[in-house]
Amino acid sequence: MKTVTLIGDCIRRDYQPTVQADLADLAEVWGPKETIKTTRDVLQHLDEWVSTGKPDLLHFNCGLHEIRRFSPDASQTVPLPEFKENLREIFRRIKVETNTLATWAHTTPIFHERRDKLNPFGRKEIDVIAYNTAAAEIANEFDVPVIDLHRVTVENGVERYMARNGLHFTPEGYVLLGRAVSHVIRASLKL
Repeated sequence: MKTVTLIGDCIRRDYQPTVQADLADLAEVWGPKETIKTTRDVLQHLDEWVSTGKPDLLHFNCGLHEIRRFSPDASQTVPLPEFKENLREIFRRIKVETNTLATWAHTTPIFHERRDKLNPFGRKEIDVIAYNTAAAEIANEFDVPVIDLHRVTVENGVERYMARNGLHFTPEGYVLLGRAVSHVIRASLKL
């Protein structure tokens, strides 16, 4: 039986049960109970989750907390240059220090039509696109498969699958995301 560690924000935490069910025949899937907010958090705990635990595969995402702004004029919580540097260091350490495979999940959309009613400045779709673009380039440098949860959501319908707050998902939405993740993890483990 393979072992898989899932790291990431609340979106990951809520699609994790689907991934566990989908991969039950192939892997034991684990993820921390706490929300992992940023690449800073991943770097801080990487030894604990990967180097010590030695999973066969690490799946992770960061983004929604990276792009968060606390006022209209504020910069992102983790500015794009730091995000890129952190992500590159995470992928480098996984490749150099372990035999662990990795997959990356792109940040899901911000559905402004709903989200702006609650917080018009907190998170912006333009930042999601910029961070996802940067992450794809860095993942490509390290041959890490990218699961484009942004595209999966948009193509299947933000209106249908995203919750009323324009940030989180309906129960059906989390199943949709979890199945996309488990599909790529299964393919990666069977290589």
